[in-house]
Parts: sequence; structure tokens; C-alpha cells
Amino acid sequence: METATMVGRADQSGVDIIVPSSPSSGRQKRNRQRSLVSYKDDREVSLPELRRHTLGLDRNQPLPTSLQSDFIPSELLFALTEISPPQEQLGPPSKQKRSLTVSQSIVKKSPANMWNFPTQREKYRHLTDSTPCICGAGQDISFLYDVHTTNKKSEKPNLGDESELRHGEADDTKHTIQLPDTLIPKEYHIVKNKGVLGLDYFEDKYNLEVKDHEKHLVLFPSMQPTTRYEVLQLRKTMFEMLEKIGVDDETEEVKGPTQMHSLLELMKKEQNIYNVIFHELIRQVSVQCIERGSLLAEVRDRYSKLLSRVPRQIKGLHEEVLAQRALDRRLTEELLRFKTTISFLTSELTEVKGHDREVTMQANQALDDLKTALAESQRNAALLAEYHDLYELQRQRLERQVGILSSEKELWSTAAYSLALKVTEEHSLNTAKRLHVSEKAWAKLANHFTVLLSDRDTEVLIKLQSFADTFRDILDSFSQKSVQHERNVREKLMNVMGEMHSMKQDFQKNMFGKGGELQNVPDVEKVTKIYSDIKRWGIVFSDEMERFGGESLLSGQDTLRRVTAQVEGWTDCAIQLFSRHNVEGATEHPNHAGMLRITEMVEEVVAQFQVRISGENGVAARLITLGNSLESIENKMSSGVHGANPMLDQEWMGFYQQLDDWCALIDAALKLLGSTQKEDAEEAPKPKIAVFDVIRQLQRWLSTSVAGIDSEDAKLVEAVTNLHTDMVQWMVHMLLRLAPNRKDASREAREALLLSTQTMGKVNRAPVCHWVKCQKFTKYVTG
Repeated sequence: METATMVGRADQSGVDIIVPSSPSSGRQKRNRQRSLVSYKDDREVSLPELRRHTLGLDRNQPLPTSLQSDFIPSELLFALTEISPPQEQLGPPSKQKRSLTVSQSIVKKSPANMWNFPTQREKYRHLTDSTPCICGAGQDISFLYDVHTTNKKSEKPNLGDESELRHGEADDTKHTIQLPDTLIPKEYHIVKNKGVLGLDYFEDKYNLEVKDHEKHLVLFPSMQPTTRYEVLQLRKTMFEMLEKIGVDDETEEVKGPTQMHSLLELMKKEQNIYNVIFHELIRQVSVQCIERGSLLAEVRDRYSKLLSRVPRQIKGLHEEVLAQRALDRRLTEELLRFKTTISFLTSELTEVKGHDREVTMQANQALDDLKTALAESQRNAALLAEYHDLYELQRQRLERQVGILSSEKELWSTAAYSLALKVTEEHSLNTAKRLHVSEKAWAKLANHFTVLLSDRDTEVLIKLQSFADTFRDILDSFSQKSVQHERNVREKLMNVMGEMHSMKQDFQKNMFGKGGELQNVPDVEKVTKIYSDIKRWGIVFSDEMERFGGESLLSGQDTLRRVTAQVEGWTDCAIQLFSRHNVEGATEHPNHAGMLRITEMVEEVVAQFQVRISGENGVAARLITLGNSLESIENKMSSGVHGANPMLDQEWMGFYQQLDDWCALIDAALKLLGSTQKEDAEEAPKPKIAVFDVIRQLQRWLSTSVAGIDSEDAKLVEAVTNLHTDMVQWMVHMLLRLAPNRKDASREAREALLLSTQTMGKVNRAPVCHWVKCQKFTKYVTG
């Protein structure tokens, strides 16, 4: 540290005149000046080598060169560098002027011989490091600034060259003052507002006065504390720091989420304060004994680590307590919920018990009612059994009576038939006999042909139903397959169109500029990907084109031919049935028009399916165009991928434009997919006929036709029975009229006999009606 010294010059009269010397700028200059001091050879004093500090004060205007080489008396230099006596209280140095009486003789002992040895001087170094300011002002050596200096070996200057000395003085720099190595915060440092510079010279010839310093003096914490003042100040600092964090303040609000968090935070702050105080104490103890301080520091670290585990354990325990509290709270909530559930179930149980009592009462009452009803039902059952027995007796009696009457009727019928035959034989009524035989044979034949016609109609109806069922199954299955195939084709085309749109967007983003010009040609990897996509698209279009002209088309046409064959089969069956059951006064059967209408619908559906499976609706043409275009682009890219002939920029532009054309073709194919109108058809488009409507119309017509045929067969049987009864009745009346009367019969007997017969006019007209009916029936059956 730089010091202010007094340089003495002896005049010719032997009186020492004191003048201020310039402040030294470095250790080399001080050593040089000390080496130049000589005041008699036998009284030369050797001073201990002072420790160099680099925090010297800058002097802008050095003293004249003539004063830099003057000799300094050793007594004066020793007095100026002597350590001041210790004060009871630390503070700034006194500002009183001190005059030096140079005429007074100075008697000082020479320094002890130990100062001549570096090892001995190092032991008492603390006696020389006593300056209380860290900025370099005051006494000559500072003990508060302890900086690690590297021992640089500097070249020895030329003492005879004054310019070199001035140059060394100008090179001194001012360094930044650093605080002591302590953990005590800056707000608790004790600083003095005034420091001292080197001694300055005033007009008063023999007086010196210190000058105020711009910077401060740090008194606490000291780097080498030697008095009780540092301990008392450290205690005061500790209590202030504890009071600041509020250790003893019980009314402080809880700042953390819980009181435990606030306590742990306070413990951390308090532990940090204790750590700082311990650190300062150990540093103060280390001044006297480094080993004791090191041991205390180790103990303090161990104890700090031990105490640092306490908050963690407390925090862990606190978290466990909080978890346990949360668990207890949850269990309490569950318990309350359980209690609420139990109370609710108890109330429900009470209600159920009340309802059970009511139900039990109702059940008992119902049981009583049931017993009463059971008793009454038993009585009714007994009465019903009696009625049943009575009914059985009555039924048996009636059955016996009916049997007797049937026997009598059969007997009388046989008797009447026998009498009629006897009368016929007796009176030779051969015509009546032939009529009876003919009627009986006709009735038998009519019944036979009626049954035969009904059986054949049943066979034809079964065949007609079989044709209709087969037609329905084939057409429904073919329609579902066609719809599923069109759905798959639509999905494939939409996927291909989506990939084309993505490729187009990629081209616009990465290969074209804002003006639409081609800037970047696709690299090999991208070209390979585009080539694989186009090849895959071509395979998709090729597969679909094969469906429009390969085995799929032949299979679909074969299925449609089978459908047409089924239609022809049921048409033949229906015509056969309708020809047997002609309606009188009508040119055709009523269900014949319905059959023709269904046949036309089926033909239209077959034609529509033929258009759809062959692709004549425009889908095949667009797919063929797409396939051919893709094939040409694929051939161009194939040579480029294999490195033979890469595509040019114009070809890439053409490919980009073709993407739009392909998307338009695919969009048109999607719109035409499922269409039933031919692309080149000139007539107006016909409405699409649904397969479900055709099958529903067919089923309705089939049900109507079968019911009509069965009804007509039943009417034929009824007509044969009615005609047989009418002819038998006419024959009875005719026999009564043809039989001769007895001569001895009374008039009343003859009139009573004629009362049960028809008149002669009716009897004569009846054969004509019967003949017409028989002729019509025979013609209907044989026609």
C-alpha cells in the first residue's frame, strides 16, 4: 500500500529541512529511494521489507525530478513508518495538525536484528499490517486487503535514467477495492465516511494535515480482528438479523400455504444467519490459530448438515401428517357418506317395512278373497260338471236322433230311388233312365276334371312361386354386389384424387414460385416416390378397366341372362294359368296386365344393370383415358428413375397441368358412377328403377294371382256341385210328371202329388238351362 512519507534534505549549516516528497508509485521506486538513503555510513538503518499492494492512489502531477533523488534520514523515515498506538475506540484519525520539530534530537534504538531475516519478519507480519482502510489511505501498510499476488520477476531499472523512473511512475494504475472475504451482508458492515491520503505539504513550513478521502473505510468485518469490538459488533449484527427476519415476533402472519411451511422457511433463514455468524466467529478465531478455526469450521459444517436434515425430516413428517389428515378427512367423508347411506337405507327399510305390512294385509285379504273365490269356483266347477254331464247326455241323445234320421233318410232315399226305378221299369220310362245315367256319369266326370284342373293349377303356381323366388334371390344378390363394387371403386377413386391433390399442393409449395414459374426440379427420392404413386394409380385403373371388359363383365351378363330366364319362366306359367281361367266377357285375365307391367320393369332393370357393369355410362371411357395418360407419364418417369433420360422442366410443367386434368376426369367418373343412362343416348334419361320396387311389385302380383287362381278352382268345384243338385232335382220333377196316374186314384191324391212338383213350363225350360250350363262348364274345363 502506498504511503505518504517525508523527505529530509540537509543544508550546508547542518539543519534538516523537512519537505514533502512525492508519493511513491510502486515497490521498485520505494526500494530505490530506500537504497539511495544515506546519512553517515555508520548510522545506516535497515528497515523490514514492506508488503507490496497494488491499490496505490493515482497521482496526476508528480513532484519535480530534483526532489526524487534526495536522501531521507533513517530516523525520520523510521518515525514516519512507525505504527501508531492502539486506540480504545476505532474511528477516523485526528485532523489536528502535527508539527515536527526537526531541531529536537531523535534518539531511537536501531531495529532488532530479526527484521533482517525474511523468515522472522513473516512471523511478525501482523504488526506491520495495521491500516484500518481498504482503499490504501492512512498508515503505510493495510491488513484488510489480502490479495493473491503472483511473484513476477521484473527487470531492474536503470537508476541513472530519470526518464525511466518517471515512466515507471506514470504506469501505475488504480485498482478496484474489494470487500473482505466474509458472509456478513453489506448492510451490516461498519464503514467510516472519511479516509486519509498521503501527507500533503501546505504553506505552513513545518506542518502536515491529512486530506479527506472520496472513498470509505471498512471497520467491520475486519480481515484480522484483534479486539473485543468485532465480537460485540458481531453479536449486535446477529440480533439485528434475527430481529429483521422476525424470529421472536409471534404476531407475524403466516405467509406460506400452511403454518408448517412458514416455520420451515423461518428455520432456513435463521439457520443461514447462524451459519453467517459461525463463519465470522471461525474467521476471527482463525486469526490466532488456523487449525482451531479449521476444526471449528469442520464442526460447524457437520453440525449444519445435521441441522439441515431436521427441516427435511420435519417437512417429510409434515407431508405425512398432511397425507394422513387428507386420508382421515377422506375417511371421515366416507364415514359421513356411509352414515348418510345407512340413514337413507334405514328410512327406506322403514318404508319397505310399512309397505310390506300393507302388502301383507292386502295379501291376507287377497288370500281370503281367493279362498272365497276358490270355494265359489269349486261350486261352479261342480255345477259345470253337472251341466257338462247333462250336455253329454243331450249330445248323445241328439246324435242318436241324427243317426236315426240319417238312417231313415237313407232308407227313404233308397226306397224312393228303388220306387223310381220300379216305376221306370214298370211304365217303361227309358228316357228318364237314360237321363239319370247320363247325369250321374257327367257329374262324376265333372268332379274328376275339376279336381284334376285344381291339381295342375297348384303345380303351375308352385313353379311360378319358384321362378319368382329364384328371380328375387339372384337380382337382390347381384344388386348388392354391384352396389358394393361401385362403393369400392368410388373409395379408390377418391383416394387417388386426394393423393393427386396432395401432390399438386406439394408441387405448389416446394417447386413453384409465387409467380407460378418452376423453380426447383424434384430430386431423385421425390421422383422415385412420384413414380411409385403413378404406378400404383395405374394398377388401380387397370384393375377397374378389366372389370368392364373381362371375366367380371361376362359373369355379370350371365347373371342378367339367368334373371331374364326366370322372368320368362314365370311368364309362361302365368300365361298357362290365365289361359285356363278366362273370365267371361274379357279378352284376357285381370292379372295379365300386372304381369306385363312387371316384365317391362324387369327388362328396364336388366338394361340398366347392363349399362352399369359394362361402363357404357361413361365411367369406362374416362378410366381408359386416365390409364393411357398415366401409362405415358409412367414410361417417361421410368427412364428418369433409372438414370437414362430424366424429365425436363417443360415435361414437369406438363405433368403438373395433367394433375388437374386427371382430377377432373376422376370427378366426372365419380359423378357417372352408378348412372343407368348411356353416355351417347339421345333420348331423355329414364328414371332409375330400384330393385326393391321391382321385387315388391312382383311379390304383390304373385300373391294376387295365386289367390285368384285358388278362388276360381274353388268356384269350379262349387259350380259342379250346384249343377249336379239342379239336374237331380229336375229329374225328380220330370219323373213325377212322367209317371202315369192310376185310374182308381182319387182326385185329392192326384192333386197332392202334383203340389210337390214344379209346373210343366218350368220342367220343360229346365233342361235347356242345364244344357247351357253343362256346355259352358265343359268348355271352360276343356278349353
